[in-house]
Amino acid sequence: MTIYSDAQSSSPAASATGVGGPPYLDLAANAIPGRADRTRPVASPEGKRLPVVIVSNDVVPGMGMAVAAPGLRSHGLAEGLTAAGFTVTQTVAEGPTRAKWHGSVPPPQLPDVEIIRTGDLADYLRTRAPLIVVAINSNQIDKIPDDPNIHLIVDLFAPRMLEVACQSDHYPIEQLRDIRARNLEAFARADGFIVNGAKKVPFYLGWLMQVDRDPRTVPLDVVPMTMTKGFDGHASERSTVDVTNRNIQAVTAGYLQGWSKPGQWFSTVADLVGASDGSFNVLLVPRRGTDDGGGQIDEVFNHSAVQPHKEMLFPDFQRFMSGMDLAIDLFSNSIERQYAMITRTVGAIACGLPVVHPPWSETSSYIERYDAGWLVDPDDQFALTTTLAEALNDRDALAQKAANARRLWTEVFNPEAAVGPLVQQINTIASQRKSL
Repeated sequence: MTIYSDAQSSSPAASATGVGGPPYLDLAANAIPGRADRTRPVASPEGKRLPVVIVSNDVVPGMGMAVAAPGLRSHGLAEGLTAAGFTVTQTVAEGPTRAKWHGSVPPPQLPDVEIIRTGDLADYLRTRAPLIVVAINSNQIDKIPDDPNIHLIVDLFAPRMLEVACQSDHYPIEQLRDIRARNLEAFARADGFIVNGAKKVPFYLGWLMQVDRDPRTVPLDVVPMTMTKGFDGHASERSTVDVTNRNIQAVTAGYLQGWSKPGQWFSTVADLVGASDGSFNVLLVPRRGTDDGGGQIDEVFNHSAVQPHKEMLFPDFQRFMSGMDLAIDLFSNSIERQYAMITRTVGAIACGLPVVHPPWSETSSYIERYDAGWLVDPDDQFALTTTLAEALNDRDALAQKAANARRLWTEVFNPEAAVGPLVQQINTIASQRKSL
C-alpha cells in the first residue's frame, strides 16, 4: 500500500433493466441472485488479467483499522473480481485514513491497496489507465476523470440520501443537496451500475431517468453484499453438534447509529437469554454524531446477562462471531431500513450464524428463502418473546438454521458468486473495446 501524489507518479450489457421486462421485481427468482446462472463469474478471455480499480469510500480490512460497510463492500468486490481473474487495486482516500489511524508509524502496507492524497485521484487513474473504475457510492465522483479510456461503473450500494435523512431528528438539507448533486453526476456519467439488492432497483431507475438516460440501454445489475467467509470447519461443527450440550451464546454487534439504538426489544432479549442461562454478547461502537440513546447504553451493559465487548479489527471480529450461536439484529421500521441491505446481518451470516431479524429489510427475503433465521417485528412483544423462545431453546432448529445460513453465504454473499453480474458488465466492455 502506498500513498500516491503527483510526485509519484458504453454500451448495454445483460442487465436487470433489459427490454425483456423488469425481472428484478420477481422476488422469487431474481431477488436471490445466487439462484441465477448469470450471477456466476464468467471466465471469458476478455476478463483475464484486466486492470480494475475500486475507489473505496472508506478504509478496508487489512489496514489495521476498524472497518465499516463501504470498506467491507470494496473488499468483497475486490475478492470476487480477483477470483474471476482480474487485477484489482483498491484506492482509499487519505482523509478517512488519517482520521482513523492513531499509530506512530504508517498503517500496514497491502499490495493491492493504495492511499491517495486529496486531489490526486484523477492523476492516479490517468497514470494507471485501468480499463474499469468501480466507485463505491458517488462520494468521489467529482475526482474521477471523465476520460473516454476509463470506463466507470458506479456501485450504488446504499440509498445514502435516505440513510442521511433518517439518521437524526433534523433534516440535513445542505448535506442532502450535496449528495443529490453527486448522485446526478454519477448517473449522467457512468457506463454501468450495480446495486446490492433488488428492492432498490426501482428507486435508482428514478434517478437514472432524471438525467434523461434510457434505462433500457444502461446496465443496472444486482450484486448482493459481498462478504469474506468467516466460518470454518470448527465453527460448523460447533454450530451443528456441540450446540445441544452448552449454553447459547447470542450476539448483537455493529455501529451504534440513529436507527440502531437499543429499544425495548433489547431488554426482552437480555432477559430471555439470561433466563436460558445463556450469554448476550454486545458489541456496539458509537459513530460520530450519534448520542448514546439517553443513557440506554449504560443500562444495556449493566444487565446481568450482557457481556460487553470492545471494537475489533475485522479478522478478530470474524473469529469472535464464529464462536457465537445466534445473531440478534433488530431495529425499528423506517423507510430507509426497508431498502437497506444490512451489512451487520450479512456479516453474521458470513460467520455461519442464523439471525433474528425484522421482516422488512432488503436482507429479510434472503433469510426467509433460505430459512436462515427468524423474522419478527421487534415492536410486537408477544411475537418477539415467542420467536426468541424457539431460537434459544430449540437446538435442532438452531442447528438447521445455522446450516442454512452457511448455505446462504455460499450461494449468495460469497464474493465469488455475488460478483457474476459485475464480471459480465466488465467482460462486455472489454469485448467491445477489443472489437474497435
